[in-house]
Amino acid sequence: METIGEIILGFLGGILEIIIRDIIFGFFGFVFNSIAKVLKNIFGLKYEGNSLKLIEKKYLYKNVVLIENLNEKLKSGLKGAVLEIIDEENAFVEFYEPNSTQQIEYESELTFKVNLKQIELLK
Repeated sequence: METIGEIILGFLGGILEIIIRDIIFGFFGFVFNSIAKVLKNIFGLKYEGNSLKLIEKKYLYKNVVLIENLNEKLKSGLKGAVLEIIDEENAFVEFYEPNSTQQIEYESELTFKVNLKQIELLK
């Protein structure tokens, strides 16, 4: 059976480990982000490490509005939701009938491949 001293030391050791780990990782993350910003601002170099994850965080499952006509059924101003990010430029989006929650179907398709420049996030 453990003594109270061993329990307290184990608890303090766990806290110390968390604090040191967060400080070290936080410091190196800060240094890396600072260097990336300096390279971007001075030399125009851009770190593209997680660009797809950033795009997914921005658009995935968010409500959007279409700002360009895609075809005769999908006109600008339609509201929809992003279902999947394909790559840095395209996503699968479902659109809804005006004043309804019914999905728009066009040529037996419910989701449409849309360029991210053709949609705008709703606030």
